[in-house]
Amino acid sequence: MAVLLMAGAAGVTVFSLAARWHWASDLLSHFVVQSAACSAGSLAILSLCRRRGLVCVASVLLLINLSRIVPMYLAEDAEAEAGPTVRALAANLRRDNREHPRFIDLVRTVRPDFFVAMETDEDWLRSLQGLSESYPYSIVQPREDNFGIALFSRWPIKGHRVH
Repeated sequence: MAVLLMAGAAGVTVFSLAARWHWASDLLSHFVVQSAACSAGSLAILSLCRRRGLVCVASVLLLINLSRIVPMYLAEDAEAEAGPTVRALAANLRRDNREHPRFIDLVRTVRPDFFVAMETDEDWLRSLQGLSESYPYSIVQPREDNFGIALFSRWPIKGHRVH
C-alpha cells in the first residue's frame, strides 16, 4: 500500500514539474500539498517496514514537494512599493452563459485597468464592444469551443502573441 501511495505521489510530482510545457502537467501542479502528504505517509510506513531504498525515494519526493510549498510560508511580507496600483479582472465567461449585461455591469463597477475574458466567442465579443470606449486596446481570439480568449486594456498593448 505504501509503495502505491509513493508511486502515485511520484507520478504527480514528476509530471507537475513539466507544467510550463504542457497543460495536462499544469493540472497536476495544483496537488503539491497532497503529493507532499502522500510522500510523508509513505515515508513513515516504509520507515517502519525498514525498506531503505524506498525510504530514500519517498524522502526525495517529500523534499521536492516541500521545496515548492515552504517558501510560500517563509516569505516576508513585502511592504508595498510606492507606485501606481493596477486593477485587473480575470473572468471565465462560460461560452454558453448569456448573461452578458451582468458581466458588463461587473466590469463597469470594478473598473479594472485591464481584464481577461476567457471562453469568449463572437457573441460575447459583440456584447463587449460596448466597453470599447473605456477599453480601447484589445487582443481577441474568439472561438466556438471553450478556448476563446480576449484581453481588454485602458493602456496600449505592445508586442503580444496568442498561443
